[in-house]
Amino acid sequence: MEVLFVDDVHRGRGVGSALLRDAINRFPGLLLDVNERNRQALAFYEAHGFVITGRSDTDADGHPFPLLHLAHITPSR
Repeated sequence: MEVLFVDDVHRGRGVGSALLRDAINRFPGLLLDVNERNRQALAFYEAHGFVITGRSDTDADGHPFPLLHLAHITPSR
């Protein structure tokens, strides 16, 4: 997934969770990156079953924005 942003005025209403659940349902094993400094976003993704699988010092364009690489882990039944 490239980006998921929810405007501040709409946060906490379930919009981001609904969009993320839909993406997970459509693309099992979904991968994404999050800015390492964005602790709120990291906590959001971890709460939805994502785990850190790696780290990069730069973003995809080579800019010095450290990224954490995340993968969605489907719980075993």
